[in-house]
Amino acid sequence: MRPIFDSHLDLAWNAVSFNRDLTVSVEEIRRREEGMNDEPGRGRNTLTLVELRKAMVPVCVATLIARSGPQQKRKEVSKRSDLDFSAQSIAYAAAHAQLAYYRLLEEQGHVRMIRTKAELKSHWNSWLGIEHPTSNTEHPTSNTEHRTSKEKAPLG
Repeated sequence: MRPIFDSHLDLAWNAVSFNRDLTVSVEEIRRREEGMNDEPGRGRNTLTLVELRKAMVPVCVATLIARSGPQQKRKEVSKRSDLDFSAQSIAYAAAHAQLAYYRLLEEQGHVRMIRTKAELKSHWNSWLGIEHPTSNTEHPTSNTEHRTSKEKAPLG
């Protein structure tokens, strides 16, 4: 199977706003959301890190998503999943909560935040099984040990 580079995924927003553990399967999240009716998308999630690995999506551009602006309309109800905030400082804080989630996933070894061209090349090649020399500039969480399965390989 050919690897896929996904250019847009709202992973942290789904995790933080919907209280979804993206380290478990889609089926498990759907089971946990049975009977929940606070959001129309409950029980209809489409992916988790597990499915991204199965589909061989080793790299995605994961987003930080929060908005604010002068055109904010008064809402009858405020939900955790709202993207629009009444002040830029609140939108900033919401986006940083998402960033904190990505950083925690990286610390736990589930994902790798890729910051340089060299890190991208190294990560991509590790998924393709291409040997690459390690260097002092390699990211500390880089996959330098031999893996026999992509099931636990970090996503970038």
